[in-house]
Amino acid sequence: MGDAAYKADPAPGPAPAFGTQSSYYNDAAALYADPKIRLHYPAELFERVYVFAGGPFSAALDVGTGTGQCAQQLALKYEQVWGVDANEEQLKQCKPHPNIQYHAGPAESTGVPSSSINLVTVATALHWYARVQRA
Repeated sequence: MGDAAYKADPAPGPAPAFGTQSSYYNDAAALYADPKIRLHYPAELFERVYVFAGGPFSAALDVGTGTGQCAQQLALKYEQVWGVDANEEQLKQCKPHPNIQYHAGPAESTGVPSSSINLVTVATALHWYARVQRA
């Protein structure tokens, strides 16, 4: 992307991911966690991600983690995974894993130490985030 400067979308109000829209998924949280209803991502997808990332495989961040499907797969390869989501009901459905820490909050406040991540993923939540415009 070069040295281009970027600025946040000038639209007022909170980013959609942490506004009232995040509460829309409260009642559907258990359904999102059910593998019969929401299929998991194929292993081949993650193999391609790992080749692209190239390592090291020490720390990954899954933004918009929801019920943790992507974070669970990343934890098979990465030593430490953080999953952040604006919806606490979704996070309650996440399966515990010793390599994963989940955090409720907006994408801009992950709770992850600065400069500690080797890979950032947004599996199926990118459409919820505020637009970024070129300056």
